[in-house]
Order: sequence, then C-alpha cells, then structure tokens
Amino acid sequence: MFHGVKLEDKQTNSQIKDIEVAWEAAHLTKEELDRKLAKRKGRPFKRIDREAEKLGATHEAAARRIVEAKLNANIDLLTGLFNRRFLETVLPKEVERARRQSLPLALVMLDVDNFKRINDSQGHPAGDNKLREIARILQNMVRRSDIVCRWGGEEFVLLLPEVFLETDEDGQGLNQHLEKIRQAVAKVAVDQENRVGTVSMGVAMLNPDMIGEDLLKAADEALYQAKNNGRDQIKWARVKAE
Repeated sequence: MFHGVKLEDKQTNSQIKDIEVAWEAAHLTKEELDRKLAKRKGRPFKRIDREAEKLGATHEAAARRIVEAKLNANIDLLTGLFNRRFLETVLPKEVERARRQSLPLALVMLDVDNFKRINDSQGHPAGDNKLREIARILQNMVRRSDIVCRWGGEEFVLLLPEVFLETDEDGQGLNQHLEKIRQAVAKVAVDQENRVGTVSMGVAMLNPDMIGEDLLKAADEALYQAKNNGRDQIKWARVKAE
C-alpha cells in the first residue's frame, strides 16, 4: 500500500512500518491474523496483543483501534496516500539529507484541472472514485523511494529524493516521466460527457539556500503559472541566481 517507502530517518521508518502492519492486521480475518501472530512477534503485533488484552477485545478490534489512530494522523483515508501532515513532517528531514549529502531533491505539485466538473456532473462518490484511481496511478508510476501525498482536494504532491534531471534508471529525463504521469492521470479525469480531463503540474528542484517551505512555495508558484497559462501543462520553478 505504501509502495515500500524507505527513508533515512529511523523514527519515520518505524512510524511507516507501524502503519503498514496495523493496516494489514486490521484487514485480516481472525484466522489470517492468528497465523501472522504465530509466525511474527514484532513490536507492532506485540502492541496489538497488549491493546487487545487491555480492552478485553479481539486482535482485530485492537488492530483497528491502533490503525485508526495512526491513519488519522498520517494517512488520507480516501486515497490511502500519505497526507499533508505527514509530508510536512518528512520534508524538512529530506531537505536536510539532500543538502548534507549533496543529492538532488524534486517536489512536484499536481492538480487535476476543472475537477469540480466531475463532481457536479457525476456526483461526489464518482469524484471520490476518480481520486482513488489517480492515487493508484501515482503510486504505480513512481519509484519505491518516492513519497506520494494527497495535499488536499484534487491536488497531490510527489516528493522525489535523489532524482536526476537528465536520465533515470529507464533512461528518461524527469520531465519526460512527469509528462507520462500527467497524461495517465488525465485519462482518468473523464467527465460525464466523456471529455478527457487535463492536469497541471508545478516542479521545483532544491537549491542550496532553500528550506522545505521554500521548495513547496516554488512548486506551488510553478503550478499557478501552469494553470494561469491555460492549464494542461508542466511548469518548472525558476532557479534563483546565486
């Protein structure tokens, strides 16, 4: 579900692992969960055991109680992606790591243009289904080290550590890959009249003098330019002169 996200920060990794295990446990049948518990007695499952004993409840009920607290704090419940709060926690750490190790870091803000048209013509449940499908596409089209978040509404953020502009492992530049993502998401955003939607993106690369808030602001300004220039395009933030 969380696409194997692995960050340098041990506390954040532990937090992600707890969420993954609790989410899994909350969706297992009693028999499946018992088999898991018999094979693995890691910290998250031990916590479920303690919670179950304290509540006098089943493992499933305890797991659901734990996962509810963790998901409410870090996960967007509609799409299953990380939420804005989680990104705001992780971003400063990734910025510091990129600066310390002289590694590139990109942040992409993606917005589905005229998404209100889908909600108005097909209803909010249909719009919610579109958002879930978009989330699935984004997760499937990024690397295991990348972080995908729902920023709010129909806006998403991709945090891309150690990303190189010219070529990636597939021999494609970042802009080429983002264009493929943009087109894939646009195909999902089809309204009731079968009109293919459009998607705008703003991209910013970390500069040495930036902090996390600066990176977000730069990507947001680039996204604004993309939408102000007619939507359906990718705009890159201007690099400030040294």
